[in-house]
Amino acid sequence: MEPFIDTLVPSLQPKYSNAISLVSDQSDGTAFMVEEVMRAHFSVVDYFLREGEGEGIGGIGPKEPAMLLSALSRPHVSYGGIEKWSTVHEKAATLLYGLIMNHPFYDANKRTAYLSTIHYLYVNGFILSVSPTDLENLTVLIAERGLKKYRRFKDLQKSEYDPEVRFISWYLRENTHRLDKRQYLITYRELEKVLKKYDVVMENPSNNSIDISRWEKVEVKKKHPFQKQQYHTEMRRVCSLGFPGWSKQVGKGRLKHVRTELKLTPEHGVDSQSFFNGLDDMRVLIDLYEGALRRLAYR
Repeated sequence: MEPFIDTLVPSLQPKYSNAISLVSDQSDGTAFMVEEVMRAHFSVVDYFLREGEGEGIGGIGPKEPAMLLSALSRPHVSYGGIEKWSTVHEKAATLLYGLIMNHPFYDANKRTAYLSTIHYLYVNGFILSVSPTDLENLTVLIAERGLKKYRRFKDLQKSEYDPEVRFISWYLRENTHRLDKRQYLITYRELEKVLKKYDVVMENPSNNSIDISRWEKVEVKKKHPFQKQQYHTEMRRVCSLGFPGWSKQVGKGRLKHVRTELKLTPEHGVDSQSFFNGLDDMRVLIDLYEGALRRLAYR
């Protein structure tokens, strides 16, 4: 898998290097998930630049590294060797709340917090069981200090320290479910990248279908029986696949079908770990939650 920096548009690459250096210089080594959150931020910026929506980005990188490190240290707080926040949902809640309220980036703070949180949940085995809009709305309410609309939050205010984090943690626990460990999230855009490793292309999208083709060696018909066999390569369609759009998730049935047709299965020496190697889960999540990320730019 190519280094993350090489996947960014060229104009972002020096900005990413400088931002990583700036934050690293101020970190004491205790900050939580620095690299992953920086990757989330620059993935969001890269996505909007590629989509021709640069106007949705008012600035790039951290403007307050200390505030970023403060937000990222919160999930790691401990007293006497005992973690204050010990569960996946509690840590995700502190991450979401800290990034929103500390506002450490020039722009895209809500989008960075949103993507960082769903990515943290995903790599720890959880995914949202509600619509992307629900977490989007919660993200905006946090930014606007509007959690008082929830009765549960007002009750927590009366009896708990850090009621915001405890409420967000409860919300995430109630509205996520565990992923099957054998399940890979992949969109058609990322599937195209995976298949390129095997010299397979996705082409001719039309009528909710797309062709899966690859270069194959084909025998050239002999002009006489004693002629040495010759070959040439040509692009041949292997199968078709239902195609709702590049940013949509590929269902398990369709994935199984295309791998079977291409003979990219364990029986042919390609297990799932090998097949999905190099899959960028951050980009997949951007594809799956692009609607919420677009709207958060203007909320």
